[in-house]
Amino acid sequence: MPRGASALLTVSITRRGYTGPVRLSLLDLPPGYTVAGGEVRAGGTVGLLTVQAPLEAKAGPFWVKLQGQATEPGRNLQRLGRQRLVLSRDVGAAGVLPLKGLALAQTAAAPFALTAPPALTVVKGYPLEVPVGVKRALGQEKLAVQVSGATPDTLPGTFTFKASPAGPGNELRFTVSAGPAAVEGRTDLVVLGKARVGAVEPTVALPALPLLVKRAYEVRLASASLELLPGQTVTLRGTIERQAMFKGPVRLVLSGLPAGVALARPLAPVTGNEFAIELKAAPKPAAGMAKVTLTCAATINGQAHTHRGWSSRWW
Repeated sequence: MPRGASALLTVSITRRGYTGPVRLSLLDLPPGYTVAGGEVRAGGTVGLLTVQAPLEAKAGPFWVKLQGQATEPGRNLQRLGRQRLVLSRDVGAAGVLPLKGLALAQTAAAPFALTAPPALTVVKGYPLEVPVGVKRALGQEKLAVQVSGATPDTLPGTFTFKASPAGPGNELRFTVSAGPAAVEGRTDLVVLGKARVGAVEPTVALPALPLLVKRAYEVRLASASLELLPGQTVTLRGTIERQAMFKGPVRLVLSGLPAGVALARPLAPVTGNEFAIELKAAPKPAAGMAKVTLTCAATINGQAHTHRGWSSRWW
């Protein structure tokens, strides 16, 4: 890693039955070295870690170990990271050396440093502009720097980044967008800066920072269950909690209604913050309990954002 800056470590995870969240960490770090990131959500197969040391820390090299640990309650699972060093590619030769750690050392200081907000929130479907401060080393005042980001989510369209044009300014900006497939909740974001110094293209990373992913709207039902008697009409009420930038209509679809129960009137797109769904029972509807699915959909910047709310209803 460059002195006084962070290095990015990308970790691949092979799951063998365990699908819950994983926490990554580095063991045997020397004094002064710190780690950020390493939160792998349930089902994730990639994690990001950043390692940083102050300028006065010992340069190394040091031998450290990577550990993955399950964070679900009651699951005491720990694994050490492995890497395969290819020594030979000759057919029939044993040319792979398995290693249970990695070497850590500092190189010369980077020609520039970066600063960014300590935490960010992105709403699915809306680009978020990220301000990044650039501080150049003495003699590098005209160095052109470009900034972008990286997350552990690798599915196409989950996150997209638009890097800043390389320039000499002291504050640059890039955008990050979360697509419909992005999972709500916390993930790790690593801010990266690139430049060209002669024939070398150094990359500087900031410590991983938390990125909170939110849905543009949430649908809340006023009741978790309803009782509907023969020939009766009842109203299912709810609210739509919108993020400030989302003004569009929300389409509601109710499916799974039991025999003899129907909508009293077609559902219209909800343009406000409250809605009411009227249900009418026939004189002899099917008795018992039915599990009904409420599907909510909206179009944001040309993309369909859909989620489902489940609710049990008594009939």
